[in-house]
Amino acid sequence: MSDYYKILLSNRAEPSQEALSRAIEPRATPEPRQEPSQRQEPEPSQSRAREPEPSQRQEPRAEPIAKSHARAKPRGKRQGNITLYHYSQADFKDKIKVKFYGLNNYTFYDKNLTNIKRAFYYTKPEHLLKGSKFLYITDYPNFRLYDITKDLKGYLKDKTIDEALHQIKQKYNGVIYRIGKSEIVNLFYDTKYIKQIKRW
Repeated sequence: MSDYYKILLSNRAEPSQEALSRAIEPRATPEPRQEPSQRQEPEPSQSRAREPEPSQRQEPRAEPIAKSHARAKPRGKRQGNITLYHYSQADFKDKIKVKFYGLNNYTFYDKNLTNIKRAFYYTKPEHLLKGSKFLYITDYPNFRLYDITKDLKGYLKDKTIDEALHQIKQKYNGVIYRIGKSEIVNLFYDTKYIKQIKRW
């Protein structure tokens, strides 16, 4: 039963025009109440892929670095290695030591010219050095030796042998020179030998 008829039956007196207009006026239909959705929205951490921990992140792989530190092979007449012969009374273990420089008759005079410690070698066997108990043989790269007989870079120009050797040592491991028919090498550092021969 509509509101219009309810008003007529509940009041014997004639209803007022205002009451009739309120009864006749259609009521706005209330909008249905929207219940909260039962569906739960996923948590932000579930809706997207989980970011890896800093320690688990895969950094882009770097390309391998070329081994550019390897020194290029020198060109020219003296490329490659040179065989050296060292005579000594000392029984060296593994390496020929420069700390014995100046202790024998062959290097005593050189010690008065310079205090740079070095070991003396020959490029060929020296049969005159019969008093040495041990003979040591090793191979050494030519490009690490500076030829002071030719002195192409002028290290000896207007300098003493001591001043020249200090400058040469900054770029080379030793020097090579000739006295008569003998070719001699001085190495500034301890050098590993290949073979030890006990002569007597």
